[in-house]
Amino acid sequence: MPSILYPHFEICWVKKAVTAAQLQTAVTKKYITEEEKVLIVSKEQRD
Repeated sequence: MPSILYPHFEICWVKKAVTAAQLQTAVTKKYITEEEKVLIVSKEQRD
């Protein structure tokens, strides 16, 4: 089951609204898991 904030960070990543460093902070704060971060950054970003 994905973290409650996973969809939010996924959308933000695709829209280039967050950086990889910010996603790492989200992992550190336990908003998302490391595995979810890897899935998010594997997605293509668009303008």
